[in-house]
Amino acid sequence: IAVDVRDEAGAAVTGLTKARFKVWPLGHLFSEMSIDTVVPLDTIVVGAGQAGLSASYVLTQHGRDHVVLERGRVANTWRTERWDDFVLNTPNWAQLLPGFEYAGDDPDAFAPTAEVVAYLDDYAASFSAPVREGVEVLRVSQVDVGFEVETSEGLLAASSVVVAAGA
Repeated sequence: IAVDVRDEAGAAVTGLTKARFKVWPLGHLFSEMSIDTVVPLDTIVVGAGQAGLSASYVLTQHGRDHVVLERGRVANTWRTERWDDFVLNTPNWAQLLPGFEYAGDDPDAFAPTAEVVAYLDDYAASFSAPVREGVEVLRVSQVDVGFEVETSEGLLAASSVVVAAGA
């Protein structure tokens, strides 16, 4: 993801490693099948892994309008960039996400890839996370009134952006 951040004079701002993006709500939100509906957004979350889904959960709990954009599917890196017999090296009880208890039989076991994927799918479903799969974020840019998020499906904007792209 390219992040183009500029100050009030238009000069590029560099060295942002832990930035919190504040933006004016001005863009389009994807409707169920179309991006033609204009909806002011509070937040755009980039990435539907553990961090992005956790951010979405907290935003949902606080009643914030948001969307989670994922270039693949929920838990995409777990689905596509882990070998089949990969096993976490931390016990299941340590993998808890906000608002979602471990439901398996052995909290002291180490989850294989398929269980991690199922856990993240179940987590997203548990609070109806507003995930848009198959949408790639191409660029996040500052404009006069905030940030625009250019995606493979069109241009969006919101009052904040959470980049949780992970791997």
